[in-house]
Amino acid sequence: MFDIRSLVAFVYARKTGSASAAAREMGISVTTVTATITRLEEQLSTSLFLKTRKGNLPAVGSNSILFFAMLLLGGLSRIENALR
Repeated sequence: MFDIRSLVAFVYARKTGSASAAAREMGISVTTVTATITRLEEQLSTSLFLKTRKGNLPAVGSNSILFFAMLLLGGLSRIENALR
């Protein structure tokens, strides 16, 4: 099972387009973001980003993971709001 922080890092990296922008948004280091996403890739046994000379591009299969991660995180946010 993967942790929520891994999904958050992945979603931020996809939305912002880079690990460094995701790190700024999350208030953590780039190293932490990349390590977290790498761990998630290992747990899922798939690449979420394709490494190119121009940077990282989203892997085709990562679109469905992004969709479900956003659903899950949205649901968790609603749970938090309901408990307040």
